[in-house]
Amino acid sequence: MNWMEGLHQDQRRYRFGSALRSAGFTLAEQVCIMALLGVLLAIAAPSWLTFFRYRQLVAAQERSAMAIRSVQHQASLSRTQQAIAFRQTSAGIEWSVYPASGRPADWQSLSDGVAIDPNTTLERQGEFYRLRFNEDGHVVGLLGRLTLAIEGTSLRRCVWASTLLGELRRADGDRCTR
Repeated sequence: MNWMEGLHQDQRRYRFGSALRSAGFTLAEQVCIMALLGVLLAIAAPSWLTFFRYRQLVAAQERSAMAIRSVQHQASLSRTQQAIAFRQTSAGIEWSVYPASGRPADWQSLSDGVAIDPNTTLERQGEFYRLRFNEDGHVVGLLGRLTLAIEGTSLRRCVWASTLLGELRRADGDRCTR
């Protein structure tokens, strides 16, 4: 056997042996991958959670604004005074539409994980906040805002009844606490 044949056999043996060794990852490689994934998750998880909570708050703001607008429209169509009430329960925020001369009865869930902020300036009626509309869909009584918050964070969104004609505005952050 000449030196070329010996080299060729050594190369085959090396390729065959390395093919067996590369069939999986070593424990050290697996630990490094898990550590890297842990670091990435530790960085990304808080941002994702904040984004999810923010989207939940925006959705609650939109649903409350649509509910208020719907009651206003209902009052002008039916030519009767209507009201909408919001309350905080252990399950989240609930809302109810009712004749302005009555009491809220049929409560519907607005959102879980979102709370009514103490900076809410709607008319307080016992356990709930309310906004009333006359036969023309104009606000009766106190103008104000419904401020929604994610507890334990500085995230705030609000819906303002800003004119007697019933104009609704939306705001966020510090504009909801002034």
